[in-house]
Amino acid sequence: GEFKAHGMTKLSFQFKPTVVGSFSTTLRLHCGNGAAGDAKFEKTYEVVVRGTCVDVPIYVEKEEYDLKTCIFGHIFRENVVVHNRRSVPMKITVEKPKHIEGQLQINPTLAYVQGNKEQVIQVKFSPKDDFLDRHQQYRDASRKGITGAFRIP
Repeated sequence: GEFKAHGMTKLSFQFKPTVVGSFSTTLRLHCGNGAAGDAKFEKTYEVVVRGTCVDVPIYVEKEEYDLKTCIFGHIFRENVVVHNRRSVPMKITVEKPKHIEGQLQINPTLAYVQGNKEQVIQVKFSPKDDFLDRHQQYRDASRKGITGAFRIP
């Protein structure tokens, strides 16, 4: 683009890395006045832009929690431990599937995990007798021989 004499322009860009790591690029800004002869001015500036993508500071102790054998109409409890690897508190919000309301309870759903500490989230699951009839998407296809097997991602 072109700039007015003695003017200013803001250049904006976005940094959206998809992997963890350090990144850099060089921007070349070419300036010239378009004049001919002795009045001609041309100069190229190089600006190095650097960015770093770090791992998410909040993580859970285990990727999958197995409640083992669940029986319809009974209550099963598990503690999910959330860790904060940063030195400052981080706010977390836990979202539960709305279509199994009343059968899956999570407490608390909003918490602040203190810096370099952990927070325990309590999960209570009480599947009703018709759970798999109403929620067939949770049937566990990897255990074909077991008719009542299910998995909630």
